[in-house]
Amino acid sequence: MTGEAMRVLRGHEGPVFCLLIHKRMLYSGSSDKSARSWVLEFGECTRIYSGHRHTVSSIRHFDGMLYTGCGDTIARMFEAKSGTLKRTFKGHENAIVCVEVVPGKLFSGSYDGSLRVWNTTGVKDETVFGTEVNEKDPREDEIEEDSEEVKKAVKSLDPYLTY
Repeated sequence: MTGEAMRVLRGHEGPVFCLLIHKRMLYSGSSDKSARSWVLEFGECTRIYSGHRHTVSSIRHFDGMLYTGCGDTIARMFEAKSGTLKRTFKGHENAIVCVEVVPGKLFSGSYDGSLRVWNTTGVKDETVFGTEVNEKDPREDEIEEDSEEVKKAVKSLDPYLTY
């Protein structure tokens, strides 16, 4: 082992902020306002997912779709193979820093302090969780961790969770 890179993939014109491996593909997001797909075996860029207006900070692949979270406050859903933008998810007031996908739902987290849950099946359905900006330290809030309200909220978000 020499500690040298086995391969260098070039194409982004700015820092790379996120990576995801799915099957034989590598997906990347960058400050150059793009996401890209690469064939791992050859290191070849096969697709550029464009339309972002700021850094692509998070990326996920699920059921043939590529989801991106971006500094422009918008999450996007692309058809992974064609690169076609299928849907945008707007509502955050600051940069999106993370996204996650489960069947039928996209979760996005933002610098605005909120977590949004979006329906990916085409029906408008948005749930917002967050904190208001105030003088109080959020760790001092008087919410019991195992309260029934919290359990109901979590169960409604993820049908796979059980208590």
